[in-house]
Amino acid sequence: MSELLVVRHGQATVGVGDYDQLSERGWVQSRRLGAWLLAHHPEGFAHVVTGEMRRHRQTLDAIAEAYDAAGTPLRAPRVHGTLNEFDHDAVLQAFQKLRADHPAAGALNFDRGADPRALFRALRAGLLAWSAGELEEELAEGWTAFSSRVAQGADEIRTLADQGAPTLVVTSGGVIAQLARRALGLTPAATVNLNLTIRNSALSEFRSLDGALGILSWNTLPHLSDAADRALWTHY
Repeated sequence: MSELLVVRHGQATVGVGDYDQLSERGWVQSRRLGAWLLAHHPEGFAHVVTGEMRRHRQTLDAIAEAYDAAGTPLRAPRVHGTLNEFDHDAVLQAFQKLRADHPAAGALNFDRGADPRALFRALRAGLLAWSAGELEEELAEGWTAFSSRVAQGADEIRTLADQGAPTLVVTSGGVIAQLARRALGLTPAATVNLNLTIRNSALSEFRSLDGALGILSWNTLPHLSDAADRALWTHY
């Protein structure tokens, strides 16, 4: 049995221009995770893997700071495009265009001052429409294509894990939900619902056993466990 420690990137910069970079809070979350990982995995990892996105690399850079300071740097990461997140903007724009009559369509506003409950409902509605195949005509990568791409990534990291455990993976919420779907046989709708639960910098543990993925833990924040840390618990 080989262990995969899968991290969702720290909070990104929602509503302030380029989303694909960490916010100040995201850097704090990720540095705190790095300190926790060093305390519990001081020997490092047999393999380190990220997607290609800037927020993935920045999260890994923040984690690596603790190991660098301890004089035990992490291995150079393997970068896999199969672990990139889907294009949220494209999905939600397609939803607004094709489902303009949906009550939630008008609430897709990523300004941090927006009502988070309305934003959650709109996000969920858009992602459910995507997962049901309703937006395919407008998208370069539909649900089926995204699922297939992540399945390829899952096979790649599972193969690495089988060569030596544990393996550290830094990616995005949609990818992590697809890994859970693969492990648990979830429906598309259940996968979307699970995706929306994942917190920034959260750690989920998977195992590779006899060529299949299983889940050991889900969406944990051991590095932000004190009551005072609740301000660092974010979903987006």
